[in-house]
Amino acid sequence: MTLCDRLFRRDRGDRGFTLIEVLIGIVLSAIIGGVVVGSLITSTNIAEIATDQVNDSTDAGLIAAFLTRDAQAAGGVDPASATLAMSIGVAGAANGPSWAKCEQDGEFVARFSWLDRLSSTDQRSIVATYALQDSQLTRRICQDDTSSISLLGGGVTAAKLTCSPDPACGEETSSVTLDVAGGSLDDPFSYQLRAELRRDLQALPSSTTASPVPLLALGDTAGPCPVLQLSGKSPVSVLGDVVASTLCGPAPIADPATLLRPTGTVVTTLTGDPLASVTPPSFSCNGLVNPSPIGASPTDTSVVVYPRRVTITTAIDFRPGQYVFCDGFEMAAGAVVTGSNVSLHTIGTNSVIDSAATVQLTGPSKGMYRNIVLWMMSPQSLTIPSSSVAATYNGIVYAPTSTVAVVGGAGANIGGLIARSIEIGGVGDVRLGLPIPTITLTPSTLPGGQAGVAYSSTTFAASGGAAPYRFTATGLPQGMTINATGMLSGVPTQFGTFTVFVTAADATAATATQRLTLSINAPLAFATPSTLPSGQVGLSYPATSATTTGGTAPITWSATGLPAGLAMAPSGQLTGTPTASGAFSVTLTARDAVGASVSRTFPLTVAARLAIAGPTTLPAGQAGVAYASTTMLSTGGTAPVTWSAIGLPAGLSIDPATGVIAGTPTAAGANSVTVAATDAAGATASTPPSVTITSTVPTGCSATVLGWRGEYFGNFNLAGRNTVCRDDAEINFDWGYGSPDPAVRATDNFSVRWTRTVDFTAGQYLFTLGSDDGGRLYIDGVLVIDRWVDQAYPASPPTYLATLTEGPHNIVVEYYERGGYAKAVMNWAPYKPVTCPTTASGWIGEYYGTTNLSGPMVLCRDDAAINFNWGSGSPAEEVPADRFSTRWTRRQNFAAGTYTFRMGTDDGGRLYIDGVLVLDRWVDQAYPSNVPSVSVRLSAGVHTIVLEYYENGGVAAATLTWV
Repeated sequence: MTLCDRLFRRDRGDRGFTLIEVLIGIVLSAIIGGVVVGSLITSTNIAEIATDQVNDSTDAGLIAAFLTRDAQAAGGVDPASATLAMSIGVAGAANGPSWAKCEQDGEFVARFSWLDRLSSTDQRSIVATYALQDSQLTRRICQDDTSSISLLGGGVTAAKLTCSPDPACGEETSSVTLDVAGGSLDDPFSYQLRAELRRDLQALPSSTTASPVPLLALGDTAGPCPVLQLSGKSPVSVLGDVVASTLCGPAPIADPATLLRPTGTVVTTLTGDPLASVTPPSFSCNGLVNPSPIGASPTDTSVVVYPRRVTITTAIDFRPGQYVFCDGFEMAAGAVVTGSNVSLHTIGTNSVIDSAATVQLTGPSKGMYRNIVLWMMSPQSLTIPSSSVAATYNGIVYAPTSTVAVVGGAGANIGGLIARSIEIGGVGDVRLGLPIPTITLTPSTLPGGQAGVAYSSTTFAASGGAAPYRFTATGLPQGMTINATGMLSGVPTQFGTFTVFVTAADATAATATQRLTLSINAPLAFATPSTLPSGQVGLSYPATSATTTGGTAPITWSATGLPAGLAMAPSGQLTGTPTASGAFSVTLTARDAVGASVSRTFPLTVAARLAIAGPTTLPAGQAGVAYASTTMLSTGGTAPVTWSAIGLPAGLSIDPATGVIAGTPTAAGANSVTVAATDAAGATASTPPSVTITSTVPTGCSATVLGWRGEYFGNFNLAGRNTVCRDDAEINFDWGYGSPDPAVRATDNFSVRWTRTVDFTAGQYLFTLGSDDGGRLYIDGVLVIDRWVDQAYPASPPTYLATLTEGPHNIVVEYYERGGYAKAVMNWAPYKPVTCPTTASGWIGEYYGTTNLSGPMVLCRDDAAINFNWGSGSPAEEVPADRFSTRWTRRQNFAAGTYTFRMGTDDGGRLYIDGVLVLDRWVDQAYPSNVPSVSVRLSAGVHTIVLEYYENGGVAAATLTWV
């Protein structure tokens, strides 16, 4: 016998709903869940019943339904007087079989008898008996001279009724318990059902007290047909009866056997509308403006009218009350619509509920519109969807002239559905019937995971409904699943932040959805460094940080193969001072909190300690005679090595790159010379060679020099012996087109070397050298300014910022005049650093007197915008006209979006955003006719914009804009 046969068998033999059955219909909808769940599911043996057995079998539901209705009726109370009547009540096998003229074949289990009130003066006697025969539990209902027998459950081997608190089922009985057992040795079952006896006055049925069935398709002779269509992939659970009208044909239900799961009966008959006598709220649709805000209501009985169409796109919590939508409503994607004690009434244009909207509404608990959560008052179509979150309409959706479709992926909970025609589809579970339990899911947060690593299994639990629960989830990363019992596990193959929707369905098919955020970290990967810097014995190793991407913090680092003196901190810092030189193979390994690891092997070279190999003494020389070039040598260290010397005789210098000491000494005497070598790692070594310069003070030089010893040569390359040697108070000469001295006897093609030893206090000094033509400046034998070229006197003479120790320092200035105008100026002054504004309304502009942003800053100011065309001029008096560079910095607040930056420069420019180089035109160029641009995606917030610029002659211009 099929489920439909079993259900319709009751319908064919019974005389229909009695008045008392109609009255307790709403109780059935509420109690079935309580009985099947509260009694069946909480029995001691229910944990052994498989989920599919609970879902697929309707025997327990049928038994619970009839036990509840019979016990509710047989309260032992006269319905008209509410007094106890001994002729009615309940009896069990413990006090002997008592069929009360409603005998059955088989073993007596229980008898229920009651009086059904037909009117204020008329009532009838009804008896229902339960019997067990041939493993079948049957119910016979007897009324006057008619009776019918219904099959309640098959495979039942034992059924026993007990009463409480009176075991003899006497007058004090307030509840009954039915224990049912059966099944086979391989698949036994047992459960316990409980029902309360009602001892109150039975009221006459009315349009407001009679409960409609949870699923009622009213039908229409004009179609559509069938009136109830089931096209989904999941069961449709109905807590109570299903009624479908035959107005448009004898087959009003499409395919009920496969999807329809009622706990009551399926009735196909001509039927009326149980809510037809309920009158709509009083309202007028006249008006131009909707009340604001949406969902506000003065009282729980107020009627709020929206004359214009209402569109909801955000979260709206409707306050208790009646809401009338004259032109329909639209719950758009992203809308979250909630509210309790709410009844929505709509007319006019079709109302729309988007599949991505979330709806959680509860109807009124009292009054004329009790349990009516949505009333479609004019013919239209309505789709009740769900995408990720199960929709909940805790009340009746009443659409007597409309078509209602229930579809979606996450399912729906609806207290009741009354419509002209009904379509139920989609893949989610649909449950109809009251009450709808409030199911709570835990946990409310998810631990993070990592791609490629087994996820730490998390098991969900649910409460508030009826166990057992069945769990599903959407939005999970690939590789992860949730099983029916709620265990979330797997090995994710995707990483990122995922929005996961977990849905729990209880034993009555009630569903609830929880939205959670799941963060899956990227796989652990090696990020930096790409190489390891070289080291040197005795020098602190350049601090090197190892980093990773992805993985799960904390990350712990280790290293193997390190030279003695170096160590890797767990945080990834490689530090120390190596004590051994050589070539090493070093492996750095990172391990994260979930045990994933990644390694990379690097070559590491540690150089020997820097030392000067020789010579330890310098050969002697002679004033005015070219010195025998001597090359200083070093061992160890990190190339390149830079050389310097202190105390060299005037006229001698050391080449910083090659270590060659050469020149023509200009004064005799013994000199104590210290030669120092500095390598790329900053290590230094020095040795004090000495040198003796013979001969006398050059001809024409004063024995006592108070200022500068100026040696003047009749050629432009300081060659041979000087023709004039004199004491110059300062180097500040403007000879124009004349000669520096009559003895030089030349206005062109001459050269000068000025030498002076000066005592300095420790500090920074800014040296300036201007010349027409060539000039160069040595400090302690080191060439620091080199303009040894034919040139006009520069508008902004070159400078050098020197840091000098306390004591004497040797200063040498060399100059030549090739032809034309002759001028030479050299001076110095203590250097006071340029300071930048602490706050700026635009850009902080740092200006340098070089083309590579080096040397001392000569100007720092607040520039409103980068939109400059200096032509052949200078940005400011302090800045040289041709050879300068600028760095502009600005912190700018951006809204999230994509921005196009345009940079134009003459000559070079480059643009950084948050430290990343995004435009690079660092070359000598004319201002481009097609200004370079780049598009950058920025997040909301403050970003740092840096533009670097240099000018190397000619026109100077720089612009930067963005949109």
